[in-house]
Amino acid sequence: MIRKTTLALAFTTATVLGVVAAPAQAATFNLANLISTGGSITVGDKLFSNFTCSVQITGVGTPGDCNNINVRTVDNDPFGLLFQTAFSAGSPSRVAPSSLTALFGYDVTVLDPNQRLSAARLRFNGAGSPGSLLNGNVSTKVTQSITNIPDGTSLLNPSDSLMVTNPPNYLNDREDLTELVSKARVENKLEITAKNRGVGFVSLVENRYEQTEVPEPGTVGGLVALGSFGVGVMLKNKGKSNDKN
Repeated sequence: MIRKTTLALAFTTATVLGVVAAPAQAATFNLANLISTGGSITVGDKLFSNFTCSVQITGVGTPGDCNNINVRTVDNDPFGLLFQTAFSAGSPSRVAPSSLTALFGYDVTVLDPNQRLSAARLRFNGAGSPGSLLNGNVSTKVTQSITNIPDGTSLLNPSDSLMVTNPPNYLNDREDLTELVSKARVENKLEITAKNRGVGFVSLVENRYEQTEVPEPGTVGGLVALGSFGVGVMLKNKGKSNDKN
């Protein structure tokens, strides 16, 4: 009887722990609504706010504006955002190229005062109609800039730009930030070009952020004071020893 009770309790505990450990359900927001309402999104320990967006099309492309772009939360660490829609540019003939440029940005803030942003990850799924990528008729690319707030200095090394492309097939990128910060401004620039009846498309752009722990404000001062106290005690004891000699 005791054994059965123990097994039942263990099963119940495992079940409860399983529920607690389950990842949070991703939430989806409309980018245009976030901009018009000044909305913000909290994902894990990060706050995303001050959203902006613009779309420019030459020839044939989608979406026509920011109303059809969704923002989905990435709820497993490292936390971030996923921008989703049918980004595309298609050339209707051999003499009519098309292009799409979409800009979308936001501020990212670490809510934990003991954490700082340390690195950024960028991912997308740029592709083209059969043969378009191979014969050079389609190009897809996302370039990301990250700047410090409020001085606007870049947090990326100029020689290590954060960029994903296809072609060449480079769908994931990661870069360390040049400085540990609690808040930054992020701008994504998505570009699709198509010619000779080629069609290029992107359906997702993912931004994720790593962070690192920093000492609490009073910790460093406390350690310095403690170290100074220790040195003082050692010198005092040494002085007493010399007096005795």
